[in-house]
Amino acid sequence: MRETDLKKYSVIGEGRHGVVYLLDEKRCAKKYWKKKYGKMEFQVLDHSRHYIHFPRVYDFNGRIMVREYCNGLNAKEYIRKHGLTRALAYKLVEIISIFEELGFSRLDCRLAHLIVTTNLNLKVIDPTRNMTKRVDYPRQMLRELEHMGCKERFLKFASEVRPDYYLKWVQKTISL
Repeated sequence: MRETDLKKYSVIGEGRHGVVYLLDEKRCAKKYWKKKYGKMEFQVLDHSRHYIHFPRVYDFNGRIMVREYCNGLNAKEYIRKHGLTRALAYKLVEIISIFEELGFSRLDCRLAHLIVTTNLNLKVIDPTRNMTKRVDYPRQMLRELEHMGCKERFLKFASEVRPDYYLKWVQKTISL
C-alpha cells in the first residue's frame, strides 16, 4: 500500500508514532511518522503472531502496516462505561502474564492501547516499545486505574489469580 492510497480512507486514530486509517471492517493501516517506529512495532507483532491478543499483520513496507482492525472500546473507555469487572481485571492480568511469557522487557501497557472486543477479549494495539523499554510491572496501567478510582479493586482481583503479581505490584505501587 502506498501513502497516496490512504487519502481515500477515514482516519480512526492518531498518536505519537503515526496515524491509523480504517480500510474495511477487518483491516486498518497505520502510517508511521518515522520508519523506526514501524520497524519496532512490526518486530513486536511478528514476535507475538501466535497470540490472539495481538493484531495480525497482513503487509508492512517499512512506513505503512496493514493489519487486523480491532473493533471495540479501549479499556479506559470500557471501564468508564461499565466499571472494572472481575472478568476484565483477570484479562488485564492475563495480558501482563502474556507479555512476560513473550519475554517482553516492558510488562506494562496503557489502557487506551487495549481494545475490549465484544466477547471481552483484549487486543493490544500499540506494543511498539514492549521489547525495548524496561518496566518490570504495569506501572502506567496501575496509575491509570488509580486515577479512575479502581486500582485497589483491580489489585484485589489480581490477588485471586496471581498472588505473586499482587505482592510485587503492591510493593512497587507504594510510591505511586
